[in-house]
Amino acid sequence: MQIKVSAVIPCLNESETIERAIHEAQEGLRHLAVPTEVVVADNGSTDGSQELSEKAGARVVHVPVRGYGMALHHGFLGAKGEILVMGDADLSYPFLEIPNLVKPILENKYDFVLGNRLNNQMEPNAMPTLNRFMGTPFLSFIIRTLFRFPITDCNSGMRAFRKKDYEKWNMQCPGMEYASEMIVAAASQSGLRYMEIDIPFRKDKRSRPPHLKRWRDGWRHLRFILGSSSSWIVINAPLVFSLVLILVSLLLSFGEHFGSGKVRYHTAFALLSLSMILNTFAASQIYVRALRVQAGSLKSRGIDFLNTFSSTGAPFYYSGILFTLALAEAGYLFYSWASSGFGDLAATGSMIRIVLFASLGAQLFTLDFTLGLLKLIKSNS
Repeated sequence: MQIKVSAVIPCLNESETIERAIHEAQEGLRHLAVPTEVVVADNGSTDGSQELSEKAGARVVHVPVRGYGMALHHGFLGAKGEILVMGDADLSYPFLEIPNLVKPILENKYDFVLGNRLNNQMEPNAMPTLNRFMGTPFLSFIIRTLFRFPITDCNSGMRAFRKKDYEKWNMQCPGMEYASEMIVAAASQSGLRYMEIDIPFRKDKRSRPPHLKRWRDGWRHLRFILGSSSSWIVINAPLVFSLVLILVSLLLSFGEHFGSGKVRYHTAFALLSLSMILNTFAASQIYVRALRVQAGSLKSRGIDFLNTFSSTGAPFYYSGILFTLALAEAGYLFYSWASSGFGDLAATGSMIRIVLFASLGAQLFTLDFTLGLLKLIKSNS
């Protein structure tokens, strides 16, 4: 008998709730009137969760690698169903909603259905306020903007999709960022038909704290989303803003007509510091894209241009010019200091220019150095 739908539940020491979760999933699957199964992807439980799962009628897939993402990944690959639906063992997701997620796929109307928790059906205190109104909406907005994918609740842990599609996504993330990786992979699949349905969301029924770590896992989500985007707005926006800040800093380093000394110089250094932070972020995104181009997972005319630009040796010479300007400014400063008998010297403007030229030179040199090494590694691979 060919299994049509598999409900996959990740599990790590969930003895308190796993049996109820399985029974609820079985009840939800029963309404589909097709062959189904419940799969528990066990992540190395030591509290008897495996035995309880088998007793409740689930098939246990033993996952050798720790992590939410790895548990689901091995569970999906080990599932026998053509359609996969996921939910958590803590009873926060209503498995009785399974028919509403799966039927649009069974009827061949959609390929990926996500349960949206951000609605008026959510139980009080089911989700931390910061996660509900800031974290998840912000990450969802970033995905909508960068990937043109109409996601509302990117962190929802209740989704249904075809196994044949999942096998194309080449999922890698071991932790909670797996949820964003799946959305990014689905967004990149041409012709994928996606929809959302509102689902209730309940308070975690366990007595222990959840595995989720808000700040750590939130950062991992954001890091993956930004690093996976092919949109150059992630690089261009900080670079343009940084350029404006650099020009303003440079202007503030000259002449008294831009304001009083201390206020002007403090402002210049603050703007310069912010511009360097933005430049560093943009450079990190360039490195990520260069690695993805090298691995064959991304085609980018921008990276191709930078590689060509680097191969001409121009970045090396431009960085040399910037270092020369910094040294010339430093030499002029030393000459002025010596001429005054090495006494007090108003040199803040010169220091701003030295820092500016040296920092830009170092960043340009590092960019050229890194792109060159990547090309060398590729040519020897």
